[in-house]
Amino acid sequence: MTIHDLEIFEKVVECTNLTLLSKRIGMSQPNISIHLKSLEEELNEKLFERIGKKLIINESGKLLHSKTKDFLLQYNEIKNIFSKNKLEGKINIGSTKTLSIYFLPNLLYEYKKAHKAVDINNITYGKELLIEKIKDGSIDIGFIESEIDSPDIIKEFLKKDELVVVSADKSLSKKITFIDQLFDKDWIIRDRSSGVTEIFFTYLGELKDLLNVSLELQNTLSIKKILATYPNTISCLSLESVDQEIKNKELFKIKVKNLDFNRNYYIIYHKNKFHSALFKSFKYFIQSSVSKV
Repeated sequence: MTIHDLEIFEKVVECTNLTLLSKRIGMSQPNISIHLKSLEEELNEKLFERIGKKLIINESGKLLHSKTKDFLLQYNEIKNIFSKNKLEGKINIGSTKTLSIYFLPNLLYEYKKAHKAVDINNITYGKELLIEKIKDGSIDIGFIESEIDSPDIIKEFLKKDELVVVSADKSLSKKITFIDQLFDKDWIIRDRSSGVTEIFFTYLGELKDLLNVSLELQNTLSIKKILATYPNTISCLSLESVDQEIKNKELFKIKVKNLDFNRNYYIIYHKNKFHSALFKSFKYFIQSSVSKV
């Protein structure tokens, strides 16, 4: 059993299609099979079920994967240390929709520009699925705007994000109003699983039943398009998501009396997962970049 055998094994776990994997890593399918066969013969265990061109990991393979993935991370970190601290490898990032669209893109670009050998994999998840991905180790680091409480997950504060009421009706922005004076407008809101809507409805309490909700949508971009087209519509959204439209005077922030609420952005990660040099570098970069703003 060699480290290279284990590295090939890990790559097959990540990409079960041998044809695709062969092209990705520049190794022929027969050579990939030789490395896997070497492992299986030495361990005297089948590690995959072969279905057509795909290799589906079995229980023995899952056991080996659980024992080797952290070892390989440490091995790659050692290689990085002795290669003039050059960072390379892959970091798996998970983020909720708002952060994925409005918060992370520029930061990911800046980090990639500084570390060209790093492969960044960023996937958008709902809150519950993101937490599960952190717990099962599929994701190295996550970004979330919801409060969570899990003994397995470390949560570190990043920044505050203001929630604002916005509309394309400029006249509404020229005065201070009470929230119930806006109830008759056509409200276009994020779906009720959204952190923004959850916080907004908590603030409204029983008054939320008086809100004239015309549409619930999953996509903030769709909401902004409706707001810009129909001045009689209104919404409560993250300031981060409408900041550019407010600056361009496409949408206007409405001053609502006694309405002042924020939510927090957090970095989350599993407390027991091995933290590579790449993980530490990326986390520090995000935190230091946010603190400069």
